[in-house]
Amino acid sequence: RVLAAKVPPGLREKSLKSFWIPALFITRQTKILLVNPRAPISSVVPQFDKLVLKGVMVMKKKYILLISAVLVAAVGIIGVYLLTRPTILGNMSNEYSEPATTTSNISFAGEAGNRIKFVFDSDVISGNLDMTLYDSDGNAVYTLDNAAELVAYFTLERSDTYTLAANCDHFAGTYKIFVYLDKVDLSAASGD
Repeated sequence: RVLAAKVPPGLREKSLKSFWIPALFITRQTKILLVNPRAPISSVVPQFDKLVLKGVMVMKKKYILLISAVLVAAVGIIGVYLLTRPTILGNMSNEYSEPATTTSNISFAGEAGNRIKFVFDSDVISGNLDMTLYDSDGNAVYTLDNAAELVAYFTLERSDTYTLAANCDHFAGTYKIFVYLDKVDLSAASGD
């Protein structure tokens, strides 16, 4: 192999030994060609073996192929992420320092077969906090467990507008909930 390197301005032949060249390229088969930094590599080729230009071109092709492969992989990974990440349908969070009895809710449209992901976090100091999903007719279709932290999934049985209600009964504390449309259906993979 041939490695062509341009001599930095001010480098003399005496200081050639201290000239840094990456160890990755130095092998017994490597020829090192030092060129005037202002001279294009093609103008030096007539003075030296034609392998110099071929070696430089092969190195450029390898780097172009490597960079292209890395870019294709990055675009693929980003594409998969964008296609499979959950879509946020809504969120709510509240903090009550004194006991309160109130209801907060978020609504979203869903289609039959949509898999909904609930991410819930709470710190209950006192009272009760119930999270219930209702359809447009007011029927309770799903109730989240009363846990400090929870990730739960629910598959919608019909297309409708749904409302998630946080019912606080003499509740003091904090809660946060995020509702997502989960684009990855794991039930098909697990056989459910």
